[in-house]
Parts: sequence; C-alpha cells; structure tokens
Amino acid sequence: MQSVKFVVNETPYVCWDPDLKSKKLEFLNGIDPEYLQYTLDVHLPQLEKDPRILAAMSLRIAYSQGLEALFALLAATIQAPECVIGWMLTYRNFQLDEIVRKLSQGESLLSRLKVPNPTWTDLSKWVHAYLSYEESKKACMKRLGDVDDLVDLSSGDFVERIVAEAEERQKGC
Repeated sequence: MQSVKFVVNETPYVCWDPDLKSKKLEFLNGIDPEYLQYTLDVHLPQLEKDPRILAAMSLRIAYSQGLEALFALLAATIQAPECVIGWMLTYRNFQLDEIVRKLSQGESLLSRLKVPNPTWTDLSKWVHAYLSYEESKKACMKRLGDVDDLVDLSSGDFVERIVAEAEERQKGC
C-alpha cells in the first residue's frame, strides 16, 4: 500500500492506494484535450442561428469549465504532483479560488515545488522544462514574458466569476 501526503490550499490530506503511480497516469491520460475543441466546433456555428442564446451559454459554460480545469490541474501540480487525482477529487472551488489569488498576488502558498512562494512564471518554467524537444522548449521559454499577462487576465476572470456567482447565490438568484 502506498500513501502520499498533500494539501489542498492549506488543508492536509493523505491518499492511500496499492498503485498510486498507475492511477495518476490513468487519470491524466483520461483527460480529453479534444473536448473543448469539439464543443467549440459544435456551438460556434450555432451563434449564427436563432436561438443564439443556447450556443452562447454552451460556449460560456465550456470556457468556464476549461478555465477551472486548467487552474485545478496547475494547482494540483504545485501542491500534489505525485497525487494529482487525489487533489482533483478533493478540492472545492473556494480553495481553488484562494490558490489562484495567492499565485496572482505573490502570497505564500504551500507547494511541493522547490520554489518558495511560486509565481505563474515559476510554474510555467517548471512545466515547460519537461518538453521533450529543445526547440519547442526554447520557443515556450521565449514567450514566458507573456505568461503573467495571460494568466492574470484568465485568473482575474476566474476570480471575478466565482465572486459574482457567490454573490448571486447569496441574493437567492
């Protein structure tokens, strides 16, 4: 039996399994990168027809799901790289919101990375260090200056959406 200790934001957990490595690989290989492209291909042409609202809502939901998945996988990479599946099955949106906020504002964050107080740029360097082709790695590293801007825009949208949804729930909408 194998065990891995990890945190979700600041809450500690332990995951037990006879073969955590194969479970992690099975989980990660099960993520379908074509899903969002398919959703876009299906609903984008529908924006030209009535009722447009259904296509627009579907695209907005897919966009939100994509952002949440991206930030959750990045957060799991920071806090539980050896137990991504455990982290993903355990986190709650308010915890993910806190992690995104901490990364964006340079606040202290519990991390398995060998970087104290990791930033979006640190995370990008760490992820891209594992690209297999030197030219691809160099091209990605050249774009690192844009990473903070991109993530700041995306995470700002994510944080704003979470706040707006929470306010709507409090109002009873």
